[in-house]
Amino acid sequence: MQNITSIAYLDFVRAASRGSADVRVHQPLAARVMATRLMPNDYKVAFRLWTWTWLSLVPVAMAIGSVYSWWWTPALVALLAIAQSFTRLKTAAAFVVDYAKEDELFYDIMLQLGVLRVSENQRPGEKTGCRLDNCGYERLVRSTGT
Repeated sequence: MQNITSIAYLDFVRAASRGSADVRVHQPLAARVMATRLMPNDYKVAFRLWTWTWLSLVPVAMAIGSVYSWWWTPALVALLAIAQSFTRLKTAAAFVVDYAKEDELFYDIMLQLGVLRVSENQRPGEKTGCRLDNCGYERLVRSTGT
């Protein structure tokens, strides 16, 4: 386990409600957390449905491709598979952050496991954005400013 200095749970909830929390989520770890007993069943079911919705588009794409033309079907299936992997990771990260706002014990466990890194955003006027840093963490900056 990692010992990462972060803000306390109550400060995290307050900062998240104000839009000044700087949350970094390790997306592959968040996706693995979705399959554990740490997550409530409603989050797990929603995550599985989201994943299977994307996967069910593959046969639909193949059926449409066979009706119209065969040459672009492999490209469409590959594009759907790539989109599914990105959206699956982003969905898992969003679910982990949402549940961390609700449960203090879960928040502490996610910090200790290195799934979340949370700090107070020094520039709360910064617009919402995402980018990956060198460690595989996605930085989610949310603000209420324009």
